[in-house]
Amino acid sequence: MNPEQRLDTIVREVGEKYGFESIGAEFEGFRNMVVKWRRTNRWIRFKVSDYLADAPDEIFQSLARVLFQQISRERDKYPEDLLAWLTDPSFCLRNRETYLTRSPELTGNPKGCYKDLQKSYARLKEQGLVKDDPDILICWNQTARPETPSYYSVLMKTVALTDLLDDPSVPDYVIDWLVYHDLCIVQSGYKPYAVKRTVPIKVARRYPKMTEAQEFLDWFLKDVIDSCECEEDEED
Repeated sequence: MNPEQRLDTIVREVGEKYGFESIGAEFEGFRNMVVKWRRTNRWIRFKVSDYLADAPDEIFQSLARVLFQQISRERDKYPEDLLAWLTDPSFCLRNRETYLTRSPELTGNPKGCYKDLQKSYARLKEQGLVKDDPDILICWNQTARPETPSYYSVLMKTVALTDLLDDPSVPDYVIDWLVYHDLCIVQSGYKPYAVKRTVPIKVARRYPKMTEAQEFLDWFLKDVIDSCECEEDEED
């Protein structure tokens, strides 16, 4: 059987134990590692990220069990084998090129016109603020809105900053603060049940210029937003 047939067969076998009568599962080329489903009382269909297409049967079985547990409100500890498979460095390395292809707004390159994010990472490592990880990718986001100056993916070990900050007037400590903030989340590891990830204030305050950096960001990005609004008014 091909991977999708194996997935479908295993999900059906597990789903029947939970009382479902019509069950199906297929892969979908989602940008992120997600699983979505539609269901009625005894009917359910899953769309599973194709980042899992090369997973062995044991991982499909663990995935199916945890999904039906969630659906039946029997949430249990996240399967250790599934967690280990997703967080193994090889998972990121196998899939990140596809992830970047599906994320055309991410440049995949730390170098901008004025700022080099790899230098920011180096400064943070020199200060002992973050761990060295050769698999980390820090790049620019070409379409990010000012309200969201940074973006991260824990499983793809990727941090991206809005290219609005690739500006000679932006101090390096501001860039470093954003990189530090998101790297703290990425390097703290994958937490499958976490809805929104935040950096504990004690960890955030380890960055020596946190307050100054955040104040500059608030001023700079508000100025960008105001400029955009003025341009829209002029067009009208």
